[in-house]
Amino acid sequence: MFNNAKKAKAEKSEVIIEPKVPYNAAFFAGITNTFIIASEKYGEEEALDFLTELMKRSLGTAYGMMGAKRGKEEFIRCVGERDATVGLKVSFEVKGDNSFAYRFHTDPFPNLRGKVDPNKLDATYIGFKVAFFMGPDWTYTTKKHIWKGDEYTEHLIHVKKHLIQIKRKAYELNMGASVSEHNKKREASNILRKN
Repeated sequence: MFNNAKKAKAEKSEVIIEPKVPYNAAFFAGITNTFIIASEKYGEEEALDFLTELMKRSLGTAYGMMGAKRGKEEFIRCVGERDATVGLKVSFEVKGDNSFAYRFHTDPFPNLRGKVDPNKLDATYIGFKVAFFMGPDWTYTTKKHIWKGDEYTEHLIHVKKHLIQIKRKAYELNMGASVSEHNKKREASNILRKN
């Protein structure tokens, strides 16, 4: 099932991960109730902070036990496999070297709909997943959301925009005709070293 993740390596392709089990309502109800109780006792922001820490520890442990490494292929393999074991249907679409889509076709937290902003809830786990597998140079943007009437929730995971601009500028300096070859290479190296 996860051999498809390797095929998505660098070319544009979609990988659909079917759940291994039915949606694990008890598992997600535990997280939902933890959030609701924490929100009632300490306020929404504290509850979101707590949920973020819970996700970091539980997902970090799970991915560590899977032998996870950094990279797009590992994100697809490990996140897809973990999601499938709790009954979530997800898919991934590689958009190129600098981005890929991560889609939820199953809503993991339907009982929190209307109780918390979907972007704030998603940030409790998506930010960690991106940092864990892709490193600090990557981020995500939510393009679609089930709670807003879309067919699925889509997070576009991509290199931070300013880094793409820096790489593009370094390339232009290396290829431009207005500066000597020596100066272009030195300036490009300086730009990359600063960032």
